[in-house]
Formats: sequence, C-alpha cells, structure tokens
Amino acid sequence: MKWPWESPRRGASHQSRPFGDFDSSYGGWEIEGEPYTHTPGTKFDWWRAQMLGGRTNHWGRISLRFGPKDFKHKDEDGLGDNWPIGYDDVKPYYDKVDKLIGVFGSKENLPNEPDGFFLPPPKPRLHELYFIKGARKLNIPVIPARLSIVTKKINEDRGVCFYCSQCNRGCSVHADFSAGTCLIFPAQKEEARSISSSIVWYARY
Repeated sequence: MKWPWESPRRGASHQSRPFGDFDSSYGGWEIEGEPYTHTPGTKFDWWRAQMLGGRTNHWGRISLRFGPKDFKHKDEDGLGDNWPIGYDDVKPYYDKVDKLIGVFGSKENLPNEPDGFFLPPPKPRLHELYFIKGARKLNIPVIPARLSIVTKKINEDRGVCFYCSQCNRGCSVHADFSAGTCLIFPAQKEEARSISSSIVWYARY
C-alpha cells in the first residue's frame, strides 16, 4: 500500500520494470534473448510480461463480448469471411466466464453489445458526470465500462475493490482478475486441501 514515489527509484522506470519498481509486471518491450522485429516502416510494440499469470496481470480488465454482428461481419460490409459459429454458440461460455471472473457493468439492451452477468458498477466520478452530461446533449449513449473487477463479494478467496489505485502491482485483495490470484492460487489451495484429506484418510485406515 505504498505510492510509486515511495519506491527506491521514486517511481522512475528501468529496463525490466518500465512502469516503475512497484509494477507487478517484470519484463518489458525489449527482453534480452527474445528477438523482436518490426516490419519496415511500422512501429508496433507488444508487451511481454514475465510473471505467474503472464499478461493477465497487466491489462485493463476490459471484458467485452463479441456481438452477433462481429461473428458475421461479411454480412454487414461484404469484407472478409463470417465466422463458422455465431454469438448464440459462444454465449453459454461467455456467461460462465462472467460468473467466474466477476465483471461489473449494466444491462443496456444494445443490439451489438451483449449484456452479461454483471456486478454493480462503481458510481461515476465528477469528471465522468460532466462527460455523461455532454454526451447526452449529443444523443451519444454512455454506459459503465465492463471490467473484471469485483465490486460485490462473489467467493471467499476474493475481496471487493476499495479503489486504492494499486492495480498495477497485483491487487492485494484479489478484486481485479488475474490468472494467478483468481485461478492458479485457488487451484493450488484446492489441491493442498485434497492432499490433506488423503493424508487424513490414510491415517485412519
């Protein structure tokens, strides 16, 4: 629970931690021994995280669904090919993921932005209220982002976000989704519980 400027380098970056000492992602844009090239005339860098859970520790938690039109885009603009499957084929799996990782949002019934299983979104901040007010004057819909951050208790292993702004170092209460804190650690815990039960069984019999 320390701020970046309290780090040994006062929040400054270095090669293996470009976003500062307290950032959970150990890696960077350029990693020794891992060649990275660009097509001539282009500049596109891909972040390569080096940690348990990989890139799931270092993302914005934006958790959107492909809509029906996204699967059949050739029908919309004549370009490319349609997917061989549609939204209805994938929807049950989207639903399972929403329940597993915890996604906040609001049901909006927008045609190509499918609703899911949402936790309550945070209340908008002052600058967001100004933005919403301006957008509504232009008849532009504004909805809460759909992020995999827990705003309401969903299981015993994860706490609820309390807006401490420490997301980039790995959430201390596991409110934001990462493979390590929300999948790997619980699986290890379950495995340890299973092994412990087996030991007790052998001790008895």
